[in-house]
Amino acid sequence: AAQLGSTRSTIGLQSDSFFPPVPADLRRALKKRRGDLRRQLRRATKAGVSCSLRMNTLPIDKVVAALGARHDGALGCWASSKRAVALYEALLEEGKLLVFELWEGESCCALDVAHAAGAGVYVATRCVDRGSHIGSPGFLLAFATCGWLQRQGAACWDLGAVD
Repeated sequence: AAQLGSTRSTIGLQSDSFFPPVPADLRRALKKRRGDLRRQLRRATKAGVSCSLRMNTLPIDKVVAALGARHDGALGCWASSKRAVALYEALLEEGKLLVFELWEGESCCALDVAHAAGAGVYVATRCVDRGSHIGSPGFLLAFATCGWLQRQGAACWDLGAVD
């Protein structure tokens, strides 16, 4: 992962990426996280919970409603504003909007709203259902998305602002 400034994380997904290689201590941490992922998947399987990664299956109005319900505060949610909706629709028409969805059975328990930017993908916002039977749906969505992006040949995955 490359830290751009103090509040951005970008992950180089290809070996020939211009982002710096992953340092050894981070490789160890990622190996541990893979173990965490395997444990979560075993736990979900044992509980009879099935999950799947889908992309762009929800209508825009459902995506916006989920974002608004999760992020709406006293000032409102930028991700569900009329301007954001217009942007989502324009990106969808251009084939650049990517809504990565983690489904638990027949309900969406996590989603990332992203768009293609050159050879990379920028994640604008995320929504996670805290009542999901999957232990950490956002974590599982991130791993599944990262693997999918790698297989598609994306050069980087920009996770935007991080705290």
